[in-house]
Amino acid sequence: MKSTKLCLILIGVMLAVISTTGCSEYAGKGRQPEREKEIPEVKHIMTAKEFQAEVLNYDGYVLLDIGAHWCKPCVMIGPHVNRLAVEMEGELKVVKLYQDDKGADNQAPFMKYVGRGIPTLVIFNSGKVIAKTEGSMGYNGLKKWVEDNI
Repeated sequence: MKSTKLCLILIGVMLAVISTTGCSEYAGKGRQPEREKEIPEVKHIMTAKEFQAEVLNYDGYVLLDIGAHWCKPCVMIGPHVNRLAVEMEGELKVVKLYQDDKGADNQAPFMKYVGRGIPTLVIFNSGKVIAKTEGSMGYNGLKKWVEDNI
């Protein structure tokens, strides 16, 4: 009986702490949101013509992040993609193709290159697909995948 009361008290205290500080504080432990704010968002491809110019006609490596703003895994991988763009500048061009960008007319390339789901990441070299993967991943996994494929 005493152990049940003690458990209930501990649960109550934990819930009170979480409700006052927010779950995100625990989920984001170890993150550096101030650093993420310093990293700029990579270019979003808005039209099929722009896709042709920025990706297919580019002479070098391009990482294409295909997703949508409503997609939680896409939102989760977004800062990693932005960071990779900064860290690999000069070696790799990084762009995003988001199906729900306001005013975008990019459905043709979106439908051609998206996998079974989003996020889909595609590496091009001089306009040709050389690697493709689906799903979100952490920064280290993303960087390793890119480095293994370029």
